[in-house]
Amino acid sequence: MNARHGLNPRPSGQGARQPCLSEVVATSLFRGLPAGSRATVKIPISCFADAGLDLEKVNTPFLVYTEGAFSASFANVRWAPHAAEDSDAVACGDLT
Repeated sequence: MNARHGLNPRPSGQGARQPCLSEVVATSLFRGLPAGSRATVKIPISCFADAGLDLEKVNTPFLVYTEGAFSASFANVRWAPHAAEDSDAVACGDLT
């Protein structure tokens, strides 16, 4: 996805028919992006699967929510096969 952010990012999630909702905390990821600049972000779907997402039941493929003020624009959001193997993909362990 391409992202441009403002303040206080929080978790990013994937939704599905219950009970398989999962989320990853992407606060440090978004805070690390240059404010006001476009950036490409690749979060492996395996991060969500490891957090309990049932890939067979997904009905909300992209969701971001915050616990405070946050401004962002998202474009070109997609699930891309093998993107997790790209050198610029985020490591699941780095999502905090």
